[in-house]
Amino acid sequence: MNTVLFVEDRADLRAVIKDALYEAGYDVHTVAAKPDGLADCESVAPDLVIYARDGVERGSVQSLDRMIGHLTRNGKNPVIVLSDDGENALNAGDCALCLPAPLDIDALIVAAAGLLSGELATPVRH
Repeated sequence: MNTVLFVEDRADLRAVIKDALYEAGYDVHTVAAKPDGLADCESVAPDLVIYARDGVERGSVQSLDRMIGHLTRNGKNPVIVLSDDGENALNAGDCALCLPAPLDIDALIVAAAGLLSGELATPVRH
């Protein structure tokens, strides 16, 4: 079972995404996008990180980057960024995919499956 880490400040969105990804067959860990939240999950070894770029606090970026750095596969990190500014999100970070708001949960599940299976290996811009 693949492990997914979902980083998001909104507790209601964390719960909805966690339930959807769990139903799709993933072991899901959620954390608030704050330095103490990310520090609490550094022992998690996710296969995929999903985070809302626009909601990550400045102090959390370093912890998140360190965690993502351990995940590099084939020169690309298995990271899905949720952002209203997809072009800048793809250029700013070493993510594989950016999904725009409002979030389409079905598209997120398909993207996660594609990244984890290796079928989606190049950056996709929406």
